[in-house]
Amino acid sequence: MGQKQARNRACLAVAIILAILAGCAEVKRASEGTPPKDHLAVAVPKGWVQVWDRFSLNSRTIEFVPKGQDIHNWSDMLIVNVLSRQALPAPLSYLPYLEKSYSAGCDEFGGIRLNRLFTNEPDEVTLPDWTAFTLNCGSSDFKFTSDQSPEAHGEMAFYYVMRATDVLFAVKRAWRTKPFDMADSDAVSKEMLADKVKAEELRRIMNSKLCSPADKLSRAIVTQEEAEIFCREMVTKSSPTLKDYVESGDTILVVGDQLK
Repeated sequence: MGQKQARNRACLAVAIILAILAGCAEVKRASEGTPPKDHLAVAVPKGWVQVWDRFSLNSRTIEFVPKGQDIHNWSDMLIVNVLSRQALPAPLSYLPYLEKSYSAGCDEFGGIRLNRLFTNEPDEVTLPDWTAFTLNCGSSDFKFTSDQSPEAHGEMAFYYVMRATDVLFAVKRAWRTKPFDMADSDAVSKEMLADKVKAEELRRIMNSKLCSPADKLSRAIVTQEEAEIFCREMVTKSSPTLKDYVESGDTILVVGDQLK
């Protein structure tokens, strides 16, 4: 009887130790791998390549260009920004920051126009959770590096900015053009929209979707990889447009709200 009780106590002790170790492993796995609360799913056109992914103070920037272009020499670019809401609490608070940034590197800056592409009212008030606007730069000779030869160009940029729990997600679609007089800015915008390919690119970024796995599942998603897989599946099932993009060869980029 004594030996049997001893064996039982030993088995119980081993079971307790194993349970503690397993629990510790789960806590460690969850603490190290728990993904962000919110994610953004963006359709990246087929054949485009990532040329930049950089964390800076309170922000992250990811940039894509078509194959054959690069970060120095491009005519088309897709940019995804993750911005802390401690610095920029709402989508509209992003506008003064952009105006200051653009005007510093633009010789002819056309300012920001809210929803200019979607309404006849140029200053329509946007929804509190998102905003869309254009930025026009008539002429810029910005140099990415000090040894790069400046070449004057214009730029037309369209932004779609969404508010998540802790961050703002901003998707930018930009085209470099020949320099133009800002008095012709509206005409340049209309010409751009008359191009069916460019108009479709604008619709593409407006179909970017927020995804919050923690709000959708009864179980916790432990790793970032699991969160990305879930978000891709969820947005392609819920959005026929994104599903069509995927079937045509686009890649769905899923970006979390983490900021290093």
